[in-house]
Amino acid sequence: MEKALSFSKGQYSGKIEKLQFFKGITLGSTSYQEDESQSSMHFHQNPHISLLLQGHHLEKRKGREYNRKPGDIIFCRAGERHQFLTAQSARNINIELDQDFLQQYEISENQIEQALNQLDVKLKILKMFHELSIQGKEMETSIQILLLDLLHREKKERSTSPPPWFDSLIALMHESWMDTLSLEELSQQLGVHPVSISKYFTKFLGCTFMEYRRKLKVSKSLEFIKNSQLSITEIAYQAGFADQSHFSRSFKSMVGFTPKAFQKWKA
Repeated sequence: MEKALSFSKGQYSGKIEKLQFFKGITLGSTSYQEDESQSSMHFHQNPHISLLLQGHHLEKRKGREYNRKPGDIIFCRAGERHQFLTAQSARNINIELDQDFLQQYEISENQIEQALNQLDVKLKILKMFHELSIQGKEMETSIQILLLDLLHREKKERSTSPPPWFDSLIALMHESWMDTLSLEELSQQLGVHPVSISKYFTKFLGCTFMEYRRKLKVSKSLEFIKNSQLSITEIAYQAGFADQSHFSRSFKSMVGFTPKAFQKWKA
């Protein structure tokens, strides 16, 4: 049998473009140039999900060859050997899950494989990657909720109304709108399992955790603009944004015009 390289956490055959380590989750992207015709036979120490965004892969696995095209999802179990024979100007989003994470949330590799057959799985992965690009304080919480919602989808109850604790979740987020909230903290304060929070959050709020928190902050910023003489930069910090640029983009996407235009309009 051909000798295979062992890839540890965060190690991939392509060039790493983005890479972010969270508690139990590694998320990022890799690229392959036209002249990178073949990678070594290798395996990942952790289960590994890839979404091929562009280009093509010719993958060898278990003696067979697979022509991977844009939009394909590639799943490798921990220790599963594979090789890219060709990679034509390809770019992947990668999600890697630690064994501790799988044990904590009772997720099996079979469950991951089944979850990847869902219709909206690609949209979920793209949302996770989008949250990575925003670089907010609660990026990890938002990505955890999206991922757990995806992986535990088959266990969802067919409920048409939120559970009794859901109002307490909303109230907690409103009361703590300036605080950084982790999924573990939400779970402890509500007395609800993190998976339960994850599977109901998007279903009944229609957005990601970070999107909802940004809506709260933009809503608070309206009060600052209306009732203070602060500059737009000062209001951005008062509303909990990292900088004016992030604040202006979020404000315009939700309100329809820039904070400065709103500040002039209200006068």
